[in-house]
Amino acid sequence: MSKISETVKQARAAFNSGKTRPLKFRIQQLENLQRMMKEREEEIAAALYADLHKSKWSALYEECIYAFEEVKYALSNLPQWILDEPVEKNDNTKDGQAYIHSEPLGVVLIIGAWNYPFNLIIQPLVGAIAAGNAVVLKPSELSEQTAILLATLLPQYLDKDLFPVINGGVPETTELLKEKFDHILYTGSTGVGKIIMTAAAKHLTPVTLELGGKSPCYIDKDCDLDIACRRITWGKYLNSGQTCVAPDYILCDPALQGQVVEKIKKTLKEFYGDDAKSSQDYGRMVNSRHFKRVMNLIEGQKLAYGGNGDEASCYIAPTILIDVDPRSQVMQEEIFGPVLPIVCVKSLEEAIQFINERPKPLALYVFSNNDQVIKKMMAETSSGGVTANDVLSHVGVHTLPFGGVGDSGMGSYHGKKSFEIFSHRRSCLIKPLKKEDSDKVRFPPFPAKALLK
Repeated sequence: MSKISETVKQARAAFNSGKTRPLKFRIQQLENLQRMMKEREEEIAAALYADLHKSKWSALYEECIYAFEEVKYALSNLPQWILDEPVEKNDNTKDGQAYIHSEPLGVVLIIGAWNYPFNLIIQPLVGAIAAGNAVVLKPSELSEQTAILLATLLPQYLDKDLFPVINGGVPETTELLKEKFDHILYTGSTGVGKIIMTAAAKHLTPVTLELGGKSPCYIDKDCDLDIACRRITWGKYLNSGQTCVAPDYILCDPALQGQVVEKIKKTLKEFYGDDAKSSQDYGRMVNSRHFKRVMNLIEGQKLAYGGNGDEASCYIAPTILIDVDPRSQVMQEEIFGPVLPIVCVKSLEEAIQFINERPKPLALYVFSNNDQVIKKMMAETSSGGVTANDVLSHVGVHTLPFGGVGDSGMGSYHGKKSFEIFSHRRSCLIKPLKKEDSDKVRFPPFPAKALLK
């Protein structure tokens, strides 16, 4: 038996022992996770700097604070979440008890992503622990230092048998996917999502797939452009554009394009100075392969700003492209880098048509002072989530499930939804062992009269 098989078997045995069932144990593990983030923030920040050039503040703000808040939210609500949920009864069950009981699924697999390598392992882990599961964790090998750190730290704070970390690349992940799990949550690309789903199908394992896509950002003429462009600039160039819900491209009227460019350029200088490369707050591409991929997308485009890079340090300057042809390569794939194309549309209707002709995105953004514009955009398009007059913000609301639709993913998590996806909501009916009126109807011999009137 391979080491990976042995690890999964060990997690299964630990789960079958029943130790994850009591509320007290789940709370203890969540509190330990919270303590780990407090006590080891310097090491976490250092690993994230090594992998993605995130400053300490960026690392803690972008990765740790949401995971930390997720633990706090789960701890305060878990005693309520685990309670049996009574449901309405019918005439045949009026003397019994009918309720939904949330029970853990068993052993679940969480496969993280490299762009937020700490958060995208820890945040789903919170829900899986809260629901009472054993969890096998597979961090991304591309964010190597964070993966090593997770494998080092987690066994010091969590139960070693129940929450193992497996590191490695494609061979290890492939071997891991041969094992039977009770649920798989994967964050990453649509292409790999298909591989995960194919592997899961062999065991009839349910999946939650958090994928990506080209998230559009529509700017209406009736809009405070200063505020809109400041928020868009923040969301687009955060983590050097390597954010699954980053605004991928802008749709706006041709008359607005020049103003949008000037305001984004001005904001970029405010944020990162004249040379973003020397700013401690500006990130880097994760590796040279992704550096080359994004630089290739810029080739042949009309540059309004940036466009330069340094492969040795995986730096790509904040870049703005104008008058972008929808058929160009930069509009065919998720950019996942600090490149912002602007596509001109002449109306809200044209913007809606443009969005609907493409795969459903993970997020959609609309900026307007007109509520009717916002409502029309939301009513006539589809996306995993939507934020009006800001970007990314919906992801940080614990009461809003986070997930995709269509090519951008399936299933959702965060907050209570995380507890629910890692739970089986079991339908329970307990009847008294005594004669009931319904017995006369369901047992032979049956009367000749009609039942439906």
